[in-house]
Amino acid sequence: MIIRAILLIIFSMPLLFVSTQVTMASQLNTESNMVEKLAVLVDKAEFNRS
Repeated sequence: MIIRAILLIIFSMPLLFVSTQVTMASQLNTESNMVEKLAVLVDKAEFNRS
């Protein structure tokens, strides 16, 4: 029982690391999309003001 728990912990660690990396990558992608949309909105506002 204890050995099974230890093996489960050992094998789940890399999975947690991979899922964290994927989450961070998708979060960075979302942030860059938001920055691009904000830049477009700023460009439109400056264009409409002039």
